[in-house]
Amino acid sequence: MSRDGTWWLVGAGSVALGYGLGVVGYLGRGDLAPLGIATGGAAGGTAGWVIGRTWPMEASDAAFVTTTGTLAVASGTVIGSAIGPNRTRSAWLGGLVGDGVGFSLAYGLRGLHHGSIGDSLEATGVAGLTALATGTLVDFGLGYRGGDDVGPVLATGLGLAAGTAVGHLVAPRVDLKGWDAGLIGLGAAYGTAVGLLVPVPEPRGLPAATFALGTLGAYGLSGVVDPTGDVLLGATTGLLFGGGIGAGVGLLLDSNRTTGGNAWRAAALGGATLGMAGGAWSAWHNYEPINSNDVVFTSLVTGWATWQSIGLYSVIQPSRPWDGVFVLAPPLAGGLTATLTPVTDIPPSWSFSALSFGLWGGYIGGTTAQFLRASADQRLLATLLGSDAGLGLGFFFASPPVHLPPLVLALGDTGGVLGGSLAALVSTFFVDPRSPSGVDTVLASSLGGLAAGFTGGALLGGYLYRTGRNRDVALALPLLHARLPGRWSLQPAVLPGKQSAGYGALVQVTDW
Repeated sequence: MSRDGTWWLVGAGSVALGYGLGVVGYLGRGDLAPLGIATGGAAGGTAGWVIGRTWPMEASDAAFVTTTGTLAVASGTVIGSAIGPNRTRSAWLGGLVGDGVGFSLAYGLRGLHHGSIGDSLEATGVAGLTALATGTLVDFGLGYRGGDDVGPVLATGLGLAAGTAVGHLVAPRVDLKGWDAGLIGLGAAYGTAVGLLVPVPEPRGLPAATFALGTLGAYGLSGVVDPTGDVLLGATTGLLFGGGIGAGVGLLLDSNRTTGGNAWRAAALGGATLGMAGGAWSAWHNYEPINSNDVVFTSLVTGWATWQSIGLYSVIQPSRPWDGVFVLAPPLAGGLTATLTPVTDIPPSWSFSALSFGLWGGYIGGTTAQFLRASADQRLLATLLGSDAGLGLGFFFASPPVHLPPLVLALGDTGGVLGGSLAALVSTFFVDPRSPSGVDTVLASSLGGLAAGFTGGALLGGYLYRTGRNRDVALALPLLHARLPGRWSLQPAVLPGKQSAGYGALVQVTDW
């Protein structure tokens, strides 16, 4: 890291002298303030450069001076705008006081500060978060009493000043490393959740305050604890699943909404808190670290349960007392899956095989329902049921005792996509796809091509696997060579029509 603090001193000089001349320009003639800032900034930057080259200063000390002085200017400006009768004039004068006191005090205390450049930047973040927390908390408290904005503004300025001091004291003692950034992110997420879910009629900026407090708390803990990736992942997973489960339970318990939504918010907050703590504890005491198998399986189960819940809610259109069931189902499925992962340890090949079969089942179910002239809700229901059936078949074929090799299933999926799409495309050349009979022909061709392509691909995969020639297949298309005059190229193309678009190939020849 650079030991030369010249550039930091350039910044300090620009801020200090620029703000000072800006105040002079404002007091002399208000419209001269921008000119004073520009002139002072240029002169102060030049002075900082000369000082830095003539009397060298360590970069860490120069960063301490610059950040502390700049934050003092900002704090003085905010405090002055809140306490004076003429808010604009008071803001300029308050900033001038902060300018002089902040830079002078920082320059005098630089020898006692043993932090690095990074510590000064961390202190700046602490100051900003403290100001956000104090300002929004006072605003939240005064909001129920009809208070004006003087209190929140004053609290913001005082919080910025206090946060600057505390930040510079704490930052040198906090050494961010490893998964500390993840811990700070988890604290920010939990703090935001608290502000959003706390059962109060009008949050009035409370989520911003709790976000700042959660981030500050996690930052302070990062200097004490040393979390691992498993623990953070378990805590994050528990936070999400616990909050969803709590929200679903709260909606079921208060189905008539007699508490104005406070019941489900309180339950969601309690579930998120317990889930985060339980997830961290489980991961800490789990002797088998979380691996990619667990992450993939839990993610796929949660995603599948989510889309099933949304789809069923759309089809059934339940009465409001049953809303909680559809909110509860996805996180409950994901939470149970995450809890059982140390026992199940499902390989990713099983998960993705089951997922591909589930997608095929949904496509077949929805296409068949459309072929039978079903309504939109019936088609969606057939898609959901077909996808569930396909998911079960996928796990059956991928897991023992059948245990189809991933090569067989992968080539089967490839053949199904190629067969179904090509069959549907070819059928459009012989029928009018806009007519009812043409739609039926295209759908039937797609299903037939899908079955033929999947079967052919699976048989090819089985043959390659049994012979042992190639357990991992890569598709290499042959290169076409032709002696044609000029330069030519072949590329896919979309051909727009009057009511729809066609897909094909475009041959382009130049310099014939």
